[in-house]
Amino acid sequence: NYYGMLWGVKGRAANTAASMTSTGLFAPALVTWHTDAAVVKSAGWTNTTNTSSFSGAYRYATAAGAAMDVDVIGHQISLATYFSTNGGCAVVSIDGDYTAANRLPKFTAADFAAGKCREADIGRRYVQCYASGTVVDFLPLADGLTDTAHTVYLEATGTKAFTNASDV
Repeated sequence: NYYGMLWGVKGRAANTAASMTSTGLFAPALVTWHTDAAVVKSAGWTNTTNTSSFSGAYRYATAAGAAMDVDVIGHQISLATYFSTNGGCAVVSIDGDYTAANRLPKFTAADFAAGKCREADIGRRYVQCYASGTVVDFLPLADGLTDTAHTVYLEATGTKAFTNASDV
């Protein structure tokens, strides 16, 4: 691991200077952006520009079942995320295993009873993208994987983990 930092601009106004936006301990990584042809997306994803996101744009889905997958290589996997007031949930599988994303929480029967997930999602690892304001971050999905090729699959659940979220 290395001490590292991310540089970026917020707002991208004409007189905005690049500044340090995040620091921390980082592992060397290969990045695949959502616009890369290697990311296979089903119908239901919308691309939107937003100067607060890492790449100046992000994708979102509001319909349950909208999915995307990508092949990656490595023993640690993270997801660049955009959290907002209308963020919902997505289940994550690695190599077809919905429990392999060992850095994420699992949906429980209580979550299903509260309407936070679909019944089929009980026991599956998930990411939720709600925040009371805009937050961008790299969210660890898994570590301790074999240092080989893996397929990461993300599927929108059409649900939200927080009642404050204005959408799914």
